[in-house]
This record gives sequence, structure tokens and C-alpha cells, in this order.
Amino acid sequence: MGKNNNKAQHHAEYPVIVSKKQTSFMPHHVMDYAYFYPVVNMYRTANSKQMIIKPAFALKAFFMLMLLFHQGALPSFQNGNADSSPGFGYPYCHGSELTDYEFTPFDMTTYGELIRLFPERAPSNAAVGEIITGIGLSFLGTPYVASTLDMNDEEVLVVNLRGMDCVTFVEYVLAAALTYRAGQTDFFEFAKMVRCLRYRAGIIEGYASRLHYFTDWLTDNSLKGIISVISNDLGSATMDTTVNFMSSNPHLYRHLSDTDVLNQVRQLEQELSGQTFRYIPKEEILRYEDDLQNGDILAFVTRIEGLDVSHTGFALHTRGRLHLLHASSRSGKVEISEKPLHEYLKGQTSVKGILAGRVR
Repeated sequence: MGKNNNKAQHHAEYPVIVSKKQTSFMPHHVMDYAYFYPVVNMYRTANSKQMIIKPAFALKAFFMLMLLFHQGALPSFQNGNADSSPGFGYPYCHGSELTDYEFTPFDMTTYGELIRLFPERAPSNAAVGEIITGIGLSFLGTPYVASTLDMNDEEVLVVNLRGMDCVTFVEYVLAAALTYRAGQTDFFEFAKMVRCLRYRAGIIEGYASRLHYFTDWLTDNSLKGIISVISNDLGSATMDTTVNFMSSNPHLYRHLSDTDVLNQVRQLEQELSGQTFRYIPKEEILRYEDDLQNGDILAFVTRIEGLDVSHTGFALHTRGRLHLLHASSRSGKVEISEKPLHEYLKGQTSVKGILAGRVR
């Protein structure tokens, strides 16, 4: 038995194999056009409210958007602009307008269809863990794609629902769940929540303002009032939070070729090192399965020198056991772990245990 006095007595069960009908939330006409969408980079500048679309794609984008609106595939934008104010009860999710961002019509359509169809899975007043897992399951089969946030020379808010890594999967699912729970359907409100989760204090101030280390991500989103780090109460082991992997391996990060950015990251690493985190050793996960609820954020504590966390995903109870819902680099897609989490981690010698966060 675990130590948590608020232990969940019941977990909704989810099938390991989900049918194509259950997992696909895009209408057929959208699926058919998906590969013909122009890649439209949309930017807003602090000095101008004019939307700029790359000229080579402008005409194609216009006709495609008109077609999608005509067929009802795009979300409705009540309050539909980048300046509408969020809220959601999180005072540190700043309500300033979006200034620099990048997404495609396909991302907008995907989000719109997700929100339109999701009430069939769970009402907005359902337990937040069930909303999180329901939205996460909607992304099953989505391709794993690394480094989607690092394609631009300047730091901008990227929303890419066509491919995601383990961290962006967690961010998109949480942002969609929190937006849905707040009764919002507007794409830009969803994008603002992504920004709030991804950046320190929800503010984009260059590459170093992104929460690169996951212990930093957990701490910052705890300070924002979004999550609680429950492994600090459950865990029996203390974590070494010394981080320097990025500054020690700048060749792995294109933005760290800039000396100023590298120095900023190095300073942040020094500030982050020495935090106190407790974690659940992987040998003890079995006894804590009932303490971990659907939708809890799970992060793998790694033995890799200078790194805190090597992977992340969501807790999901299915077939009577705790599994991991995650974007997997091994399978190349969003999936549910075939084995229960306890067995899944047994053979992973580089993993020491797990951190766990829960949305408040």
C-alpha cells in the first residue's frame, strides 16, 4: 500500500486496443486534404497586429481555409482572436496577447475537431484526470517527431499537433484538457495555455525561457498553481537534481551555438541544481499503483549524468494495472505501453524511478 491518504479508490478502465473509429477525431474530408495543406507560418509582432503569411503559400492557404470553413471543419472562434484574455483560474498564466506563433490550418482543424467531438467522451465537469486521459487517447497513433520546437532561429510559440515528442504531447494534452474544463473552445485560448505550460511564468523571452529540464517544468507549473508534485509525498528516495547536460553537450542543441544563449542556459542550470525532489524508485511502483490516478503526469528519473528526466507521459489504468500513455520514440507514435509501468521499467537500467504530478 502507498502512503497517500487521498488514495483513489477507483480508476476508470481504458481498453489497450482502441478502434480506428474511437481514435480518429478528424472528418474524412479533412483527412483527405491533410497532405495538401500549405505550411503556413503565422506571426504577430509586438508593433503590428497584421497577420503575415508567406507569399508562396498565401493563395493556396486562402482557398484551403475557405474550403474548410465551408465544410465546417475549422473551430468556431467566439472571441476569435489572439488578444482574447484567458483566465482559467491560474493567475500566473499571463493574459498578454500572443506575439509570435507558428501553426498550420491542419493544427487548427485538429484542435477544433477534438473539442467538437470530445463531449462524447467526457463532459467538461468530469474529473480532470479523466478529461486528460480521454484527450490523450484521442492522439493515439500520432507520429513521434523530435525537435519540433527548435526549427526557428527565434523562439516562437509552436503548436504542432501533426507530430510530437513526449514533452510536447504532455503539454498539448494538458492545455486542451484545461481549456476544455474551463468551457473554452477557442484555438487561441488553447495556444495561450500551451504557452503558459511551456515557458517560465508563461512568458516567452528567448530560448532560455523555455522550461527545458522537466524538474524545472514541474516546479514552474506548481508555482503557477496548475499542478502538485505528488511524488514529493509518495516517494521514498531523494533525487540528485544537478543538471548540466545541455551546457555540457551544446552540439546537441542548435541554439546553443550562440554563446550568449549558452551562458544563459548555464546560469539557469546552476540555479536549478540543488532543488529537492523525492521520487518513487522503479522497484516500488507496484505498491503505489493505486495511489497514481488516470491523468497523473509521470516522468522517468534518469541515471544519465547532468540530466534529470529522460521521458514523460500520463498514468493510465487499464486491464487492472497501471500503464503509460505517451509519445514513444521507440514505436514512433503515441501509444499505451504494452506492459504495465512496473514491468515496462524493469529492463531500463538508465531509469531510477518516477516523478509524478497531478493537475489541481
